[in-house]
Formats: sequence, C-alpha cells, structure tokens
Amino acid sequence: MVIHRRISKLHYEKRCVQASAIYAYRKKGVKISPGMTVGYVVRDAGGREVDTEGDASEFDLDYYGKLLDKAWYEAAFVFNFIEGGFS
Repeated sequence: MVIHRRISKLHYEKRCVQASAIYAYRKKGVKISPGMTVGYVVRDAGGREVDTEGDASEFDLDYYGKLLDKAWYEAAFVFNFIEGGFS
C-alpha cells in the first residue's frame, strides 16, 4: 500500500497527502528536499493523515479502492481492444 512520490516542492497552498507526507518525514527528523522520493501510506484521506512507509500500520481502504478504480479505468481500454481483436 506504499505510495512512492518524487517531491517537487516543499510548500503546498492546499492541504494534500503529499504535504502530509513531507510533514510526517520532517516530524521524524528527516530532511526533505525537492527531487527526493518518499514512500507513505494514507491512513485517513479525509483528514489528510499519512504515515511514513516504515511506520504504517493501517490504511484507508476507500482511498486505495478509488486509486484502483482510477487505474483500472485508465487501462481497461487495452483489455477491451485485446478481446475485440484488430477488427
């Protein structure tokens, strides 16, 4: 369930899981800078609560379900094409 993201900026105008991930790493004493890749697990998407990948003990099932739905929607056309052949 770990999401890996490359950090592009350190300050976000709106609350988001990426900003929460940066905060979680800073809270652990890890210096974060743009270009670094961090791993995190979303514990509560509504509250933008995340854990660093080493500290995660639970995850937001609904959030990850939505990510899977989105990924499937983006890739499903390939499988429909394979079933239909070239005609």
